[in-house]
Amino acid sequence: MTALSKDGGPAFGAHAFIWAGEWTREGAERVISGAAEVGLDFVEIPLLDPASIGIEHTRSLLDRYGLGCSCSLGLPLEFHLPSNPEGARRFLYGALEATAALG
Repeated sequence: MTALSKDGGPAFGAHAFIWAGEWTREGAERVISGAAEVGLDFVEIPLLDPASIGIEHTRSLLDRYGLGCSCSLGLPLEFHLPSNPEGARRFLYGALEATAALG
């Protein structure tokens, strides 16, 4: 499936770190409003700590500015798959839940 923009062309987005170095309430506002201001279709949200993403606040900002999102992550060292498979599973499950909740 190809993501399309509102005008039917290809969708374009950018990673959140262009506007903010961490995903806080203020960072989310800066990222999402900034992406909307330059005409992007979506933002890529880093799930460095999925439990602290502020799903409802982020979702409301995405809706207000008419943007979609994608999510990215890297496993933290403490959840390295070979040495901590259960921790990695829990972390990834939390990331999937956050991604689903963000839409």
